[in-house]
Order: sequence, then C-alpha cells, then structure tokens
Amino acid sequence: MSITQVAEVTRLVKPSLACLVEMPFGLTLGAVGDDESHRRIVLRTLAEAAEDHPTGTIVDLGEVWTLDDERRRQLAVDGLDAVCAQGGAAQPAPGAGARALP
Repeated sequence: MSITQVAEVTRLVKPSLACLVEMPFGLTLGAVGDDESHRRIVLRTLAEAAEDHPTGTIVDLGEVWTLDDERRRQLAVDGLDAVCAQGGAAQPAPGAGARALP
C-alpha cells in the first residue's frame, strides 16, 4: 500500500495498491498545518486498504493541490510535466469519490 503523487511513475513501480493525491512532493498529505486534509487523506487511504482491489490498482482520491503552482513547477523541473496533468490546498475535486485508474 502506498500514497502516490504521480500515477505514471507508480505504474512503473507497480505497488500492490496505491492511492493517488495530486500534491507537491514533500506535501503528500497537504499543506503544513492542514490537519483536516492530513486526516482525510490518511483515513481515505486506510479505507481503500480495507477494500478488495486487484493487485496494481491505483485509486485516485481526488485530492488536488490548489494553494499555488508548486506542484506544476516541481513536475516541470523533474521532467514529469510531459506526462502529468497540472495539480495544484488539498481539496477533494468536485464530485470526487475514490476511483480506480486504468
């Protein structure tokens, strides 16, 4: 089980189960001091771990960074912007529910 920030890299690593959050590197659970987001992401990840998923499933938790462009800048520097959509404080995307990615 892992929490991931880049689905494309996770597909290469192939963990048994991963939950995707579109957060900047180093802020996987959200902004510093954002206890609500930290708790929500951990609890949702644990809930997914209790579900029956096929090996290799990546579950998009719908958590997207919106405070600034830090995630976009990190992906550009790391050369990942060519394969990743822009992300951007931790908030569930509208209508977000956990969904498995292909």
